[in-house]
Amino acid sequence: MGKRAGVYVSEKLVRTVFLEGGRWGYTLKEVAEGLPSAGKLSDYSVHLAFLHTEVVLETIEMPPVKDERTREILLKKHLSEAVGVSGDLLVTYREIGSGAEGVRYRIFGIPSELYHRNPLVPEWLRKKLDLFTLPQFAVARISGELFPDETVFHVYADESALLMVVSRGEEVIYLRSLPVPPYAVDEDFLSFLRENVSMTYLFVVQRQSTPVDVVLLSGKACEEKLAEDLTGAVSAGIAAPVVPPLLGRVSPEIFHRYLPALGAALTEAYDFSPPEVRERRRSERFLKRVTVLLFLLLLLCVAGVGFRIYTLMGEMKTLRELRTAVVRRSADLLADPMLREGFFSYYLNYVNLLNETRRRNPLNLLNVSRELVSQEGVRKCVFGRRDNRLVLFLKIERKFPKLSELVFFREKILSSLREIEGSGVSHRIQRELRDLKENRLSMEILLERSL
Repeated sequence: MGKRAGVYVSEKLVRTVFLEGGRWGYTLKEVAEGLPSAGKLSDYSVHLAFLHTEVVLETIEMPPVKDERTREILLKKHLSEAVGVSGDLLVTYREIGSGAEGVRYRIFGIPSELYHRNPLVPEWLRKKLDLFTLPQFAVARISGELFPDETVFHVYADESALLMVVSRGEEVIYLRSLPVPPYAVDEDFLSFLRENVSMTYLFVVQRQSTPVDVVLLSGKACEEKLAEDLTGAVSAGIAAPVVPPLLGRVSPEIFHRYLPALGAALTEAYDFSPPEVRERRRSERFLKRVTVLLFLLLLLCVAGVGFRIYTLMGEMKTLRELRTAVVRRSADLLADPMLREGFFSYYLNYVNLLNETRRRNPLNLLNVSRELVSQEGVRKCVFGRRDNRLVLFLKIERKFPKLSELVFFREKILSSLREIEGSGVSHRIQRELRDLKENRLSMEILLERSL
C-alpha cells in the first residue's frame, strides 16, 4: 500500500493527512493544518483534492472508441457543445451503459486553469502530485468504503463549502456543491444546511428517480442538529459515518475534520490531471519497474558467486581464521563451474545484452524531452527507432485566447528545443502553421539522437 498523503485545499483552509499502508489497511501517522513542505511530502504519494463547486456534469452517448486519448478528446468536445463552454476543460468520466447510439458515459468537467494556473497550488506541489481530484469525489470514496452496495446521499460541510454527493460503490451519480455564504457562517448555518440538503434530496429522488438508501452527515453537517430536521423530509435512513476499518484507529473528531483529505488519500479514481500528465506518470512508473527488473536480473546473475562468498565470510571469526580458510577453500572456489570462462561469459554477455537493450530503448529520449512532452496541447507523442537513431515525433495543436499568448508559448517551445540540443539530441520542425486570426498554433517536431 505504501505511503500516501491526502491534501484538501480551499480558499479558506488547507488540511493534510499522512497515511502508511500495512497488511490490513492504513495507519494515520500525522495530520496537519496548512500545506506541508516539499521535504515532508518527498516520501509520499500525494493525492490532492481542490475545492471547486461549479462542476460540469453531463451524460453523453457516442459510438465506442477503443483509443483512450481519442475517446477523451471526443467526450470533451461533446461536453463543451452540450453545456456551451468555450474554455479548455479537464475531464474524468465513467462508462454507465449502452444506448441506441453507442456507449453512455457520465462525464465531469472543470476548467483547466484549476490545474495549470492555480495560485493555491504551488508549482512544486503540482509536479509532485500523483492524483488531482475534487473533495466531492474524496467524500464519495468514504461513502463507498462504508456502504459499497448502497446508494448513499453524503452531506459534508466545513467552513468553505457544502458538498452533497450521491454515489453507489465507486461510482458518483450526482453532485451539488455550494460555497458557504457569509450570512450562513455568521448567523444561521443550520438553516443554510437544512434548506439546501432538503431541496437537493428531493431533486435526486423525485426528478432524477434515484432511490437513496442512506443519508450520511459528516463534518459540520454532523455537528449541527441537521438529522432531527431532516427526519420528516427524507425517506432514507440518516447516519453519521464511522471510521472505516481500512483506516484503523482514528478518532471521530479527526475523521470528520479531515474527511476530504482522508478520502483523497484513499481514492485512485476520478483523476482530473491533464492527459499528458497522466501519460507522463505512467511512463515514469514503467521506467521505475524496468529499472528494478534489470537490477533483479543482475543480482540473479551473480547470485551463485555471491552466495559462496557470503557463506565463506560467515565462517570467519578472526582475521587468522579468515586467512586460513581462504587458503583451504580457494582451490574449491576457483574450481566452481560458475567461474569457468565459458559459463561466466554467458552471464556477462547476458548482462551486456540487457544494457544494450536499455540503451536502445526509445523511451530514453523522455529524460531530455520531459518538459517539452508535458506541454499543454501535445496531441501526439510517438517514440521509436529509425536508421540506428532514437526518434520522437511530437504534434502540438493549441488555440489561445490572445495572440500574445501564442507568441509566448511558441517561444517556450523553441527554448525547450534549444536546451535539448545540448544533450546530443537534434531537432527538426517538420511543419508549422500559425493562424493569427484564430490564434491557433500547430507544430510537428522530430527529435533524433544517434545510438
